Amino acid sequence: MVFEWYAEQAFLDSYEKQRKLYDDINNKTTQIIAIQEYIYQQLKNVNSALTQSKKLIYLYQYLGKVISNSNKMLDLSAQHPEYAVLVSKYYTEIGKQVIKLQQEVTQDILNEDKDFLMDAMDREMLIEKVFTRVRNINGNILYIILRLQNAKKIPYLFKVPVLKNYLNIDKAIVGDIIQKYKHLIK
Repeated sequence: MVFEWYAEQAFLDSYEKQRKLYDDINNKTTQIIAIQEYIYQQLKNVNSALTQSKKLIYLYQYLGKVISNSNKMLDLSAQHPEYAVLVSKYYTEIGKQVIKLQQEVTQDILNEDKDFLMDAMDREMLIEKVFTRVRNINGNILYIILRLQNAKKIPYLFKVPVLKNYLNIDKAIVGDIIQKYKHLIK
């Protein structure tokens, strides 16, 4: 009976040591996982910052294109002021987009959350929004450049929408008269 008691006590002592060892291993494993997760998050933030810095470099380069295209557009507008009137709605649209871009960026940066720009996703969305808006602005500028460069190839009267319709109708009537005249002569 005494032997059974010692055997049982030895088993309980062994079980208690194993449980403590297991709990200790479990705690250390939890600590290691927490440290690994922290390192992973920090590396993810660094990677995101590097990716976003590349996007900012591309955005900066794209803004350079916008400036050079704007200068080209202004030069062409000065050379052909009569045609510049016909694309004035695009000038207006560019102005609206620039103002909207400035307002959105200001609003996002002055966001009430103090850590707005610290969050990688918020920065990504802001950069993408700015880049999209800048591309739209550049697209309108390029359209104006294209229209002004090709302005002399098409007579001015065809550029004015109301007159263009009358000219097309007149052209169709003259074409019909010529066809009828050809049939009469044969």
